[in-house]
Amino acid sequence: ELFRACNDDPACAVDYPNLEGRLLQLVDDLNENPAIIEVIDPETKETVDVYLDGHALLDFFFQTFYLPDMYATFPKIISDLEEGNYFFVAQILPLFAFDQTFSEGMYLSVICAEDGDFSPADLDTTALLPPVAAYAPEDLQSYLDSCALWPVEILPPSVDDAVSSDIPTLLLSGQFDPITPPYFAEKAAESLPNATHVIDPLGSHGVAFNGDCINGIVQDFLDDPYSEPDAGCLQTVDAAATIPPSAVTFPLLGPLSTLETPLLWQTGLATLFLLGALSAFAVWFVVFLLNAVRNKHREWTQAEKRLRWGGRLLALAFGGLAVLFVAGVMTAVIQALFYNTAYLSVYSLPGAVRPFLFIPYLLLLLAVGIVVAAALNWRQEGFSIWSKLYYTFLAVCAVGYVVVLMAQGLI
Repeated sequence: ELFRACNDDPACAVDYPNLEGRLLQLVDDLNENPAIIEVIDPETKETVDVYLDGHALLDFFFQTFYLPDMYATFPKIISDLEEGNYFFVAQILPLFAFDQTFSEGMYLSVICAEDGDFSPADLDTTALLPPVAAYAPEDLQSYLDSCALWPVEILPPSVDDAVSSDIPTLLLSGQFDPITPPYFAEKAAESLPNATHVIDPLGSHGVAFNGDCINGIVQDFLDDPYSEPDAGCLQTVDAAATIPPSAVTFPLLGPLSTLETPLLWQTGLATLFLLGALSAFAVWFVVFLLNAVRNKHREWTQAEKRLRWGGRLLALAFGGLAVLFVAGVMTAVIQALFYNTAYLSVYSLPGAVRPFLFIPYLLLLLAVGIVVAAALNWRQEGFSIWSKLYYTFLAVCAVGYVVVLMAQGLI
């Protein structure tokens, strides 16, 4: 379905040609040269190295297909992985790998009782992707091996009998559901003569109560179960635009999405450092006005003039570029929030933000220059102690701001 969705979308088809072939090649490449990815346990904050081969990648994708809007983000994820960018995997994988809310025992009790008597040899794999078909017998056998150890009785074959009823039934499916696709509901409807099957063309797993449109359909059905609910709104819901290859991975969106405490501290410190750096605009303007009012002028040597004005230009340039950086990034984040939240799902921002991401490196160079200028200021006897202390304060703010950017992975 994901490949079909991309092929049917003119923009996606152009940006991501032969998506299926590229995924298969990626699986082969990772099987030959597995990647080692560093992930963080969200509970313990422990860093763990994860082995990712092609088989593990397919398992990972299966889990991510439960997420909304994967039809819009899947092509970009493939493109990033081809380039060796595993940031999305590193952010999402811990949610599955370290999930403490999933009851493995209950899962095995249900699976083994209902389906513990199947034979992997009976599986028809002709419709599966080649690597999925290759792994299927082994994966299914692992279920049987687990069931052999799990103390539950296998239920009689009648448990697989279709439910037959003339009670009005509403069946809801998501077109991109990886585990209960629409044809499951179609099969169930064969023995439910008064069933109504509604497919959300953009939905994944569990579309019930997922938005005003679906909620309205459910309410219509409950109000009058014997009449077909109006599902026309599903055709008017705009699909999220496919994330283009030009989108830029923005690491800060990872901790930002969970409002992690270190990020909050870093953001607070960065704000204070930036305000301190920007104080130069106000302080030097006020000093200029006071000197003008008092008609106070001092003769500077050429060396003092160069150091004085050069140092000020460095500090003012730092403050101006820092504001430009923040404004550019915030504009990109707001654009993603209001126009296509799928960007944020893959921790990316629109490609227009790319020039702004070079600014932190310029700030690093300017900070070095400001520190050098501050050191030279202390060697000048003609400069007042207050001007030396204030410029040192600006140097501390510049260095502090750059250090925070480094801690956030922006440099």
